[in-house]
Amino acid sequence: MARVTVRVNIPSNPDNLITLMEDVLREHVRLAPASPIPVAMATQMEAVIAEAKPKRQLGQDLSRQSQEAFESANTALGLAAGQTTRTPNTGLNLVAQIRDRLLAANPGSENALELFGFEVVVGTASSPKKKSPPP
Repeated sequence: MARVTVRVNIPSNPDNLITLMEDVLREHVRLAPASPIPVAMATQMEAVIAEAKPKRQLGQDLSRQSQEAFESANTALGLAAGQTTRTPNTGLNLVAQIRDRLLAANPGSENALELFGFEVVVGTASSPKKKSPPP
């Protein structure tokens, strides 16, 4: 004869756990006074929900505000989706224009841009070689 196994999952997602706790308490109240859950345990569960639920909501609200602030900052900087160095009046646009002016003002002395905080990499490239015609 096969052995019966039972597994009762408890959610690890905070919102799902709060919902489960509320469902447990609702059933506890419906069954009262015949509920198998001790009153002290139900009272403690109510206290946990009362503490956790508003904090979760506050966290979600602050997260949304944080996301909006980051998106606004990225738009001002010119780092939002679809923005390039040509997007006017953004940080990226202004820095690109300044870089170009400094390069024009310092021909042959590109390392001078490092004084302004730019990372300058000066290298040499070989001239492209022509392909020999096929035999």
